[in-house]
Amino acid sequence: MLSLRSKILLVAATLVLLSQAGTVFAVLTTAKRDVAERATRALGSGLEVFERTNEARMSQLGSTVSALAADFGFKRAVATRDEATLQSALTNHAMRARADIALLLDGNGRVLAQTGLDVVDGKNEAVLVRSAGAAGVGVHAGARSGRIFEFITVPVKAPLPIAWVSMGFTVDGELTRQLEDLTGLRVAIVAEGADERIAVSGGPIPRRLGLLSEVRPGRNKEVRRSELDGEEYAWITSALMPGLEGVWIVLSQSMADAMAPYRLLQTAALVLGAVPILLALIGAVFLARTLTRPVQRLAAAADRLRIGDYSQPVEVDGRDELARLAEAFNVMQDGIAEREERITYQATHDSVTDMPNRDYLLKRLTACIEADPGRHRQIGVIVVHLNALDEIGESLGHDIADAFVFQAATLVREELDDPPLFGRVDADTFLMVALDLSADACTRVASRIVGSLQFGVPLHGMDLAVQPTVGIACYPTDGEASDQLLLRATIAAANRGSRSVAIRRYRVGDEVRRGRQTRMLSDLRSAVRADALSLVFQPKLCLATRRVCGAEALVRWQHPELGESSPAEFVPIAEQSGNISLLTRWVLDRAIRACRAWQAEGWDIDVSVNLSAQD
Repeated sequence: MLSLRSKILLVAATLVLLSQAGTVFAVLTTAKRDVAERATRALGSGLEVFERTNEARMSQLGSTVSALAADFGFKRAVATRDEATLQSALTNHAMRARADIALLLDGNGRVLAQTGLDVVDGKNEAVLVRSAGAAGVGVHAGARSGRIFEFITVPVKAPLPIAWVSMGFTVDGELTRQLEDLTGLRVAIVAEGADERIAVSGGPIPRRLGLLSEVRPGRNKEVRRSELDGEEYAWITSALMPGLEGVWIVLSQSMADAMAPYRLLQTAALVLGAVPILLALIGAVFLARTLTRPVQRLAAAADRLRIGDYSQPVEVDGRDELARLAEAFNVMQDGIAEREERITYQATHDSVTDMPNRDYLLKRLTACIEADPGRHRQIGVIVVHLNALDEIGESLGHDIADAFVFQAATLVREELDDPPLFGRVDADTFLMVALDLSADACTRVASRIVGSLQFGVPLHGMDLAVQPTVGIACYPTDGEASDQLLLRATIAAANRGSRSVAIRRYRVGDEVRRGRQTRMLSDLRSAVRADALSLVFQPKLCLATRRVCGAEALVRWQHPELGESSPAEFVPIAEQSGNISLLTRWVLDRAIRACRAWQAEGWDIDVSVNLSAQD
């Protein structure tokens, strides 16, 4: 995933790149289109220059050949067929005209005399005669013996044509170089030979271009393009001579050369496009660093905040939005730290007494036990139960009950000089962890606790009586886990036996008795509803008459798993769980039924039923 700095750089670079790319593209496209138009115009102009130049050249050559045909001595030699004179005249005029071939032809194209290169094949000479006609000057070009020749043919008249003089000129690189100098273009002259295409040029590139199969004369002299060696060329073709097929001129221009004047413009456009991009990137880097550094600090602070580290504030220089954001973040961090500290305190302390709660005390107890792997340390767990809290809450209200708990805790802390590990673990139960105290020492501490509460708790001008019961469990004799020690101290307080016994240490087997009581508590209601109890009657004797005068109803419970249970065992359980009224109604119902049955049999017996104080 991209970072904020990378995103800023990417967006800035993209925007500038798109804008500059559009500008550079427009400049380069315009330049390329202008180059193509200029190349088209240059080729068209070059073709016009060639046509005018070639027309003047052909006219000059025609005049030279016509001068020979008009010479009187030459005419007489032709008429008399004086071969020596004809040969001499042809040779002299060919030299003056710089012709490579000089021919004297009859009307059928048969060679009467010749000088220069021997390229006569007896097949193409008649074409020369036909090109001149009866009175004009004929021009013709073609390939012969691997070369391209231009022929100027004129008739010899006396006064009618009696023969034709034709002079041939080799088309070579010198001619194409002259044309290149005139047109400023690359020139090649191409002819279709009998077996192959022949191209003549002053350089290899135009010659190779002329040999391409697609390079041939078009109907409208249109400019076309071809690629050669990876370079593009624009070219135009035209017949070397008007009306002549098979020999044509190819004018071409390299698009790279045509683009050369625009190279500086291209470079300037690219540089002008690259400079803003570079400046934008530098600015974006500066902006990204300016923005991302504070953001990175905020992100790091957020990470610290996530793991609960509120100690380090965010430092951002300046008075801009990011600095104000950092200030707001610091305020938020302080607020969160304060709230978390308060929440943590509330999670580990009791809201009524402001003392440590059960979780805090057990964690501290667990830490002390874990720090003693050899089990050499003595630790006492003292549970203090305020038996009168329920009655106070029901009679005086919960606010008074809370004040009662707070005042009782204050009395105990004052008596014990504010012990560090003393707290409230339940509504009416306190817990003290006595470090490095023996069981006897813990008993003495418990006695001091009971003594601090023996005269009641003064509250709003009253002394509210409290009946504290204290249970003690010691590490490591009574247990090696904090939960286990708390449970056993609680069981010891609950199994105090008599109300007169306020302090009791845990004994082995207390948990079994506690489990039996819990099972009875769970099954008593269902046993009453299922009529699983039994009622027995203890008779009363009148001493004067020695007769039965009444009976006392006694309830019995044969538990299916726990066996015979004494009323002294399950009646207190019924009172503590709120089921005593259900048990009392069951006993009354069964006693009344028994009385009715006895009366039906003629026995008038009074039955006594024991009631609980809660009834």
